[in-house]
Amino acid sequence: MLSDAQTGERIPYASVRATIRDPQGSIVYDERQWPMLSRSMGTHYGNNVALPKPGQYRINVIVGSPQAARHPEYAHA
Repeated sequence: MLSDAQTGERIPYASVRATIRDPQGSIVYDERQWPMLSRSMGTHYGNNVALPKPGQYRINVIVGSPQAARHPEYAHA
């Protein structure tokens, strides 16, 4: 879940990418995470990931700016 540090409000429509590496440093997963909506979790990001085998992996998550249309009434705000 992404939320604003000051207000705690959830942030939808950001670009979120996850890269997972195995213990040898090889990339086993590198994909965009999708914005999702759930009754129990609210807005969040995720994707189904099948790792090749049990073990410890490292994940790097890159979060980009939210993408949203601007309403004309807020153009000068």
